[in-house]
Amino acid sequence: MVPVKVPLLLNSTLHSCLATTSDVLSRDFRFTAIRDYLLLMMPIELPDDVFLVIFLHLHWKEIRQMRLTCRKCHRLTKQKSLWQRLLQTQILDNNVPVPGLRGLSLENGTSEELELLVINAQELRRKWTSPSPVPKRTSHLQAPNSSRVIRLHFLKIPDRKWLLSLSAKVDPGHRRFWLQLWDLAQYPPISIATQEIHNLNSMAVNEVHDASGVVAIHAMSSPKDDSVLLSLHRYRSPLQEFICFREPRYYPAMTMNGFIGGTWKGRKSPCSLEI
Repeated sequence: MVPVKVPLLLNSTLHSCLATTSDVLSRDFRFTAIRDYLLLMMPIELPDDVFLVIFLHLHWKEIRQMRLTCRKCHRLTKQKSLWQRLLQTQILDNNVPVPGLRGLSLENGTSEELELLVINAQELRRKWTSPSPVPKRTSHLQAPNSSRVIRLHFLKIPDRKWLLSLSAKVDPGHRRFWLQLWDLAQYPPISIATQEIHNLNSMAVNEVHDASGVVAIHAMSSPKDDSVLLSLHRYRSPLQEFICFREPRYYPAMTMNGFIGGTWKGRKSPCSLEI
């Protein structure tokens, strides 16, 4: 009896009905009613704008189900304007985090890219707000020499899934630290670069992903109270590629633009540093 009334309401006041059904009907039943209504109204050839308004009230899974009903719905659910509005109204306006948004915008993203952003954002929110979240995958990283991991940083490098860890161990008389670079594209993650540092005082990570310097460190044993800039260097061979931290280079201590994690002070006055 209810499915008969819903199409009548949709035909007269679309927005009002969608708001009402979202309050009184379950999502599955509401989607069934809208789908049946659209199939019933196909011979009348509703304007594309009406379809797009309806799609804006649906979940991405429901939109993909509608895509399979007919050629018109397939074409409309592929439109960039639809996913632009969904990304804006359902995600960005509600301050929902968007994985993979870096470098993309509503204007320069393709329809497929924007659709994927909406899906990833909604799925992340669903898992994050779940009362009983289930980890999709768990990884265990083994720090060297039974040291304790004290800092973690995801490096913003295109086409790379790298994690930088800092671990520490206190030996009699001095402290030892290790920087490790982990390749998260492998499972389990593997360590692809390691650098040992003695008596580290502070550390900062560069947010400029295409810069030569990746990590800036300040160690008490550094000559003239200078900071040390470390970069990643690739050694290529015919068989494989090796990643390592480049030999330290010393720069006068300063506050380094682009680096996050600490303020750098030393006996020398600040100078310019190209990053």
